[in-house]
Amino acid sequence: MDHSTSAVRAIDPKTGARRWEYQVQPRSTAGVLSTAGDLVFSGSVDGYFYALDAISGRELWRMWRGATASAHGGLWARVWMFLAGITHGLFASGGPLLVYALSGLSLDKQRFRATLILVWLALNSLLTLVFLLDGSLLPAAPRIAMLVPVVIVAMVLGEVLHHRVNEQRFRQAVFVVL
Repeated sequence: MDHSTSAVRAIDPKTGARRWEYQVQPRSTAGVLSTAGDLVFSGSVDGYFYALDAISGRELWRMWRGATASAHGGLWARVWMFLAGITHGLFASGGPLLVYALSGLSLDKQRFRATLILVWLALNSLLTLVFLLDGSLLPAAPRIAMLVPVVIVAMVLGEVLHHRVNEQRFRQAVFVVL
């Protein structure tokens, strides 16, 4: 039996305080869309689509559509991953797209983290090879060497936090950082 709960929450960006919370029953795996007109739209796994007032969190309407709402499935996740790779190759900033792509898959914390590490290792290895071949890597070597201890500390800290932070807090932190 599924005992999952979901909610749409409005958080004050200045204080971090919760402004309101809308409980989604039975639960939701859908994305949330907010508009400049102070509307929030989402859906639930039982096929309902609803609109909320962004200021108060009050339900404005609810409509049964008969289709399960979800952020995106496996095919779209792969499309977003491909676009993240292109963005990373062009601008070295594909992380947010990759995190969004992976959020559409049912990956636990360990698989999510392992997938991010593998993709970034592959993409950055290719970029390093390109920089090496075009001659721009060697002049930057002294600055890169100075950052090696920082990377090692970050890896150790990441490993420690990975084992101490629960699944929900981990996902929140990843989405905040990226």
